[in-house]
Amino acid sequence: MHHITTLTICFALTLIASCKTTEQVQREKIVDTLSSRVVKLQKDNADLSFAVNDLQEKLSQFQGKKGEEEYKQKELTQEIVNRIRADLEILNEGLVALRKDQEATKKEMQEQKAYIAQVVSTLGKISGTPVPTKSSKKKTSIFEDAVSLYGTGKCDQAVVKFKIHIDSAKASSNEKATALHHIGICEHKQKNYDTSIVSLSKLVTNYPKSQRVPEAFFYLGKNFLEKGQKNEAKQAFEEVIKRSPKSKLSESTRKILKTL
Repeated sequence: MHHITTLTICFALTLIASCKTTEQVQREKIVDTLSSRVVKLQKDNADLSFAVNDLQEKLSQFQGKKGEEEYKQKELTQEIVNRIRADLEILNEGLVALRKDQEATKKEMQEQKAYIAQVVSTLGKISGTPVPTKSSKKKTSIFEDAVSLYGTGKCDQAVVKFKIHIDSAKASSNEKATALHHIGICEHKQKNYDTSIVSLSKLVTNYPKSQRVPEAFFYLGKNFLEKGQKNEAKQAFEEVIKRSPKSKLSESTRKILKTL
């Protein structure tokens, strides 16, 4: 009986020992499986880290190129802006010069209008018979050249020389009156009626006793007619007849007055 009990105990112990060994084997298998998974996860993690680093490097390169392109674009834009500013400065300078010219032209036109207003207001008020005056000084060379050019129909050149002579201190009153007369007629022939009125108005206003005055009034009348100012033209033509009633110029003037 005692022997059977001992055998039973030994069998139980062997069975227990055998069960622990199986459990350990299963645990070892689980450990091995987990270890393999860990190794695989570590490898996958390493690959992923490499991929991330590669993407970061490519992103940095892209950002660098993009930044360089943006810098070049900014430089190009700034260059275009600078060119536009330079062009605007040139245009502004031209505009300033144009405004100065306009102001000068406006001033000149105002002076012309003043002369026209003056001659219109004095038409019919100037009285007396024109008395021819003799020049107290010998004609200057430039005046002679101007008269010669005027006689050959070279108005542009003649006008330039006449204007120079008028500003000369050597010019006599008679020469100045003659110069204004010839300038006014040249301007009339060139259809510059306003400037012609100004020149002839200076003649009849500043040199009322000049022998050139009747013809100056005649061309003043023609200028006013060309501008459609019939009343002023009529007054000017009437002055021609008053100052030179028996001249051929008066005969022509009377014919014109009959048409008004």
